[in-house]
Amino acid sequence: MRGYVSARARAQLVDVLLAAQIAIYSLRVAGALYLGVAPADSDFGFVLARGARLSQPFLLVLFIATAIAFLFWLDRAARNLPSLGAREAIASEHVVGVFFAPVVNLVAIPYVVRHVWLGSDPTPPARSWLLWGWWPALFVGALALSLPLVSAPLFLLSAVCLTGIVRDVQRRQDEQFLDDERRRAVPLPTADALR
Repeated sequence: MRGYVSARARAQLVDVLLAAQIAIYSLRVAGALYLGVAPADSDFGFVLARGARLSQPFLLVLFIATAIAFLFWLDRAARNLPSLGAREAIASEHVVGVFFAPVVNLVAIPYVVRHVWLGSDPTPPARSWLLWGWWPALFVGALALSLPLVSAPLFLLSAVCLTGIVRDVQRRQDEQFLDDERRRAVPLPTADALR
């Protein structure tokens, strides 16, 4: 199919970065739960609290790297929509542009991701609830950043849901492309074959 370029390598990079986030947020959730139950002045409580403080800058850099990789992947996935036969394609400059539009991005980002997800395959996604787990959890987690017991589980949920979204969209696009290519490879029946 003309114009289709698989974004699988970009999706795999996003997947690896999200896996790192999931691992660190899982440790932070476990540590926050331990600190909620155990005394904070214990040696292990001190180590956990210090680890949470020291991991914060690393998580910020990891989040920024993931966001950049996600934007590159989403841009390629959106550019593939016309070649997959999507009824309504979205301009690639709008895909990236909405992420940098203050206030508008709160509504536009989930809209663009949903549009790319639905445009990747004519059948509705089976796990559409992932979108509702990703964006609200990320937004509320960012608002509750000073409360690790609240923000860490929300960021963990957001990363898990975004992993599912990226994998699902990429799988749907690659399968749709291969299906269209297979259809093109089947020769059309000739008049002799119809008799």
